[in-house]
Amino acid sequence: MTKLSILLVFVVMAVGILAYLGWRGWARRRLSLARHGWRNGATLAALISVSVAAMLFVAYAIHNIAVGGDGNGNGNATILLCIRTGNYLSVAAMLLSLAGTGRERWLTFIGGCFTLFLWVGQGMSL
Repeated sequence: MTKLSILLVFVVMAVGILAYLGWRGWARRRLSLARHGWRNGATLAALISVSVAAMLFVAYAIHNIAVGGDGNGNGNATILLCIRTGNYLSVAAMLLSLAGTGRERWLTFIGGCFTLFLWVGQGMSL
C-alpha cells in the first residue's frame, strides 16, 4: 500500500471512532439533560451529518475500487454529486457542532474536519 492509501485508511478509521464516541456520549447525555433542547438537537444533526458523510465516502471508495477509479469525473454526474454532497455534509457537521453541547460537539467538529479533508481531496483530484 502506498503512503496515501495508509493515510486515507487512518483518516476513515479516525472518523469512525470519533463518530462512535460522539454517538455514545450523546446517547448518555440525551436522557440526563432536558434543558438546552435546541443545542442537543444541533449536536444530533451534526452527528448525523458526519456519520452520513463518512458512510458516503466509504461507499464512494468501494465504488471506485469496483469500477477501477472515478474516471476523472468525465460524464459521470453521480461522482460529482457524491463529492458535492460529502463536502456539504462535512461543512454542515462542523457548523452544527459549534452550536451543540458537551464533548460530542468537539468530536463531531474534528470528524467533520477529517471528512472535509477527504472530500476536498477527492474533488481536487478530478
